[in-house]
Amino acid sequence: MNKLSEILRRIKNGTCEVVGLGRSNYALINYLLELGAPRLIARDKGLPPSDTAQKYQKHEVIFKCGDGYLDGLHTEDCVIFRTPAIRPDIPEFLKAIEQGALISSEIELYMMLTPSKLFCITGSDGKTTTTTLIHLMLSKHAKAFIGGNIGISPLTHIKDNTAADLSVLELSSFQLQGISVSPDVAVLTNITPNHLNWHIDMNEYISAKADIIGERCRELVINADDTASLELIQRIKPTAHITAFSLSKSREEILSLIPNAKACIYIENGTVIYCADTPESVLNLTDIKLPGRHNVANYMAAIGATRAHVTNATVQSIARTFGGVEHRLEFVAEKNGVKYYNSSIDSSPTRTVAALNALDCRPIVICGGSDKNVPFDTLAEALCARAKAVVLTGQTAERIRSAITSCPLYQTSDIKIINAPLFADAVQAAKDLAASGDTVLLSPACASFDAFKDFEHRGRTFKNIVLSF
Repeated sequence: MNKLSEILRRIKNGTCEVVGLGRSNYALINYLLELGAPRLIARDKGLPPSDTAQKYQKHEVIFKCGDGYLDGLHTEDCVIFRTPAIRPDIPEFLKAIEQGALISSEIELYMMLTPSKLFCITGSDGKTTTTTLIHLMLSKHAKAFIGGNIGISPLTHIKDNTAADLSVLELSSFQLQGISVSPDVAVLTNITPNHLNWHIDMNEYISAKADIIGERCRELVINADDTASLELIQRIKPTAHITAFSLSKSREEILSLIPNAKACIYIENGTVIYCADTPESVLNLTDIKLPGRHNVANYMAAIGATRAHVTNATVQSIARTFGGVEHRLEFVAEKNGVKYYNSSIDSSPTRTVAALNALDCRPIVICGGSDKNVPFDTLAEALCARAKAVVLTGQTAERIRSAITSCPLYQTSDIKIINAPLFADAVQAAKDLAASGDTVLLSPACASFDAFKDFEHRGRTFKNIVLSF
């Protein structure tokens, strides 16, 4: 059975169940209605705004929300579109599949339907910046669309897609898990422990990331400095054309690790070099406006993905002007000689370590949030070595404090540790600790869901508090 043709048949003749009513799935509902879906049921554990429900009444969309929202899922001749936040193997879905239902998602439907060349980016760190850079670069030379985990549903622009266009999607492990289609160009920035409160274990998390490298994939860009990524390609042996990048290795060292790599991207004498057959200088490091070595890696990944479409002049122009994405080492303000930076996107320890390494000072760091069951050992080492003080907040505060005080560097460190359970109190405590010339950095190393809707809500709350000082 061709999955796409069967999904389309069921959309037009059967029942569509949309489970989870976030931004992307409302775009999905709109698209399903445009396709002529005759029976559409929308489900969520929360209640939709009354005006939203009223909007869809004329289309006869049925809302089943609140307690028991998954009761009575349709099965035969049904396609269930799940939100990425819900695992595909929950009992209700498994029972529905046994009885004949198909499981899909907004992202899978788009990837199946778009005629455009598809670039997909995943990884534990750097996804959004790399996705944004790839889109910016491609947009200088062709019509390019952007969407996915970056916060834009790609279905909002699928009617405008043609075979001459380019689509750029940021994909999380939640969106990738169990997906049956792959992109033309896949980028894997790195793999470090993340979302282990959702995934069964690290092996499942890695397998979800690996789903980006499927049969359709013709080009794969990977990080030769990342052990987990190297182990992954050695295990699955992809047939795609591999481009490998490294911040620290030479071309020869990269090829010793990945003998079948068709191209290498590396640094030589302060310049990013691309080498397929002969070395070519692409970008001077001094041209990159974004701070931090991790952002150099993001540029290298973007260069690898866009090489067939983008000129060196385009890369250089963007590097000199692009100031970054909101919530990623975003300068907020300077108040009484204290600089405040919002890096709310730092929802894992490796992100916070990268943020600390990007700054040329010892900041006062606000850390903590909801618990993803990831270890904090490396975070503790970086905080002891690079931070002047840390203000701990949220669900993980005590776990991070324990990791810091257990770290061998702590005994010789002069780092101050402050607890402030409420986020607003944590920002105030950081302000009180700071003197003129200091830097306050929001870099939580954790997800935001213990106190906020998402990392954007957390970042904007931080900025509003800072701007009120």
